[in-house]
This record gives sequence, C-alpha cells and structure tokens, in this order.
Amino acid sequence: MSRAEGVSKRRRKLLASIHIGRKALGLDEVVYREMLFSVTGKRSCREMSEEELERVLEEMERVGFKPCRRHDDLLGRSAEMASPGQLRLIEFLWEQVSRSPDLERSLRQFLRGMVGVANLRWLTAEQASRVIEALKAMRRRR
Repeated sequence: MSRAEGVSKRRRKLLASIHIGRKALGLDEVVYREMLFSVTGKRSCREMSEEELERVLEEMERVGFKPCRRHDDLLGRSAEMASPGQLRLIEFLWEQVSRSPDLERSLRQFLRGMVGVANLRWLTAEQASRVIEALKAMRRRR
C-alpha cells in the first residue's frame, strides 16, 4: 500500500488547507512550528490526529485565514454553465464512488466519456445535472 492510500481523504484535505493557510498568513517556519505547538503540543502535522489538524485550521481561521470554497471564482458566470455548487457536488460524489487513487484524472476520464467534456469547469448546467444523477445512481448501487 502506498503512503497516499494509507492517508484518509479528510486528512489530506486538512493538511492541504493548513499549508494553504500558512502561505496565506505569511508564516515563516519558526512561527508556523510555534503555532502548531501552541495548539497541539506537537511541532509537525505528520504527528497529529485529524482532530488536532482541525484545531490547527480553526486557529488559523481565528487569526485571519479565510479558506475559500472550491470553484467560487466561477460565481456570476452564465446561467447556462454549471454552478460552483454543482461542481462541488460532482467532486463530492466522485470521491464516494471512485476507486482510483488519482481522483482528478479519473474524474476527467469519466466526464470525457459521459458528456464529451474533460474539464469540470466547462460543463453546462444541463451536463452537470446529468453527471450528478449518474453519480447518485452509481452511489446507490454500491
């Protein structure tokens, strides 16, 4: 089993958010490690449980980090295009039904085969609805 397979999806998301927060807050190595220690008593995220990682992220948010939701940069585009909420739902459902370790690549392949569009951001609202219903059906079969 590879290292990536042994780490939960939630843990990977927490770690990614923490590292994005570190950059957004402009924390140097020393300040970052001290912040980790003050919140959890540990100086490395690798040593932390998911609950501890959540506490670190909460502390970052308390001091000013504002995590943005995925695809919110697409707000306000044409009503014919898939909404950010639809795109997030597709990703969420795909995480539940996919068995591939490379979720993004496998989702692109699935989309290309189903609707002829490989990039999630270029789906129309109608195509996104079809994909969502297909993914829900796949989830029910599991």
